[in-house]
Amino acid sequence: MKKENKILIAILIPILAIFIFVYPRILIDWLGKANPWTSYLYQYTFGLVFFGIGILLVLRTKACIPGRGRDSLWLKILIAGFIFFASFHGLWVYMSLTWPVKG
Repeated sequence: MKKENKILIAILIPILAIFIFVYPRILIDWLGKANPWTSYLYQYTFGLVFFGIGILLVLRTKACIPGRGRDSLWLKILIAGFIFFASFHGLWVYMSLTWPVKG
């Protein structure tokens, strides 16, 4: 393993551990446990962090090289898919909170 990678990992692991510990507490203090947006933000923020780490690993190991064949397309599909599902889920939560139920 390269020296720069070891330094990067040594910096990122404590930052990630602190974030994992502190972020849920901030969300609960800010929105409360019962708020539907608390779980949404928790899920998609952690999802974005780990998705980003996965994308960085794929790019750094050169498993996906933008500009090579269809790699750019698949990278765009992955990112667009995350944005689509996060947006769709957010819209669903918003509609469940604001639209009246008939019946």
